[in-house]
Amino acid sequence: MMMTDVLSLLIVGVSLVAWRNPRWWRRMAFSPYAVAHHRQWGRWLTSIFVHADMWHLIVNVLVFYMFGREVEGFLREVKGAAGPWFFLGLFLAGGILSEVGTYRKHRNDPAYLSVGASGAVAAVLFASILLAPWATLLIWGILPVPAVVLGVGYLVFSAYMARKPDQHVNHSAHFWGSVVGVVYMLLIYPPLARSFIQQLVS
Repeated sequence: MMMTDVLSLLIVGVSLVAWRNPRWWRRMAFSPYAVAHHRQWGRWLTSIFVHADMWHLIVNVLVFYMFGREVEGFLREVKGAAGPWFFLGLFLAGGILSEVGTYRKHRNDPAYLSVGASGAVAAVLFASILLAPWATLLIWGILPVPAVVLGVGYLVFSAYMARKPDQHVNHSAHFWGSVVGVVYMLLIYPPLARSFIQQLVS
């Protein structure tokens, strides 16, 4: 079983269990105030595995699963047996570091909560775009769109949604997660930079 499969099952399982117990859900959600004032550091991690609703969960898991297996496969090729652990590092780095801006903005707001693997998923999605920027992706199963164009559209949409009143979905995490994904991949395998540019201009 791939690390992608394990993480997908964890995300689904934890979200379903948390929905049945609202107290657990709130305790696992990312609360910058609770982190800053009550030292509840575990929320940086637990918030990645719980979601706002079924639609939020389905979209995140589908995107993660679609692109995660490809990225993990690449990391297995370049890092051997350690590849799955580098993939786990990508997932966690995207999920945790994408919340830093949110933490700074809302650390004195006791009402603010956010949940979801959006930052981690964005990191994996943009790692995939780095590998194959012109790969054709089918939107809604029928509309072919190059991966790099989809990525830009994804960021524009996230920026637009971040301006709306949130429903515990941290859309700004999409942007920062994408940055983390690209930087992480270039740090662990620098030749990707040249490969990406060559593919982009070819």
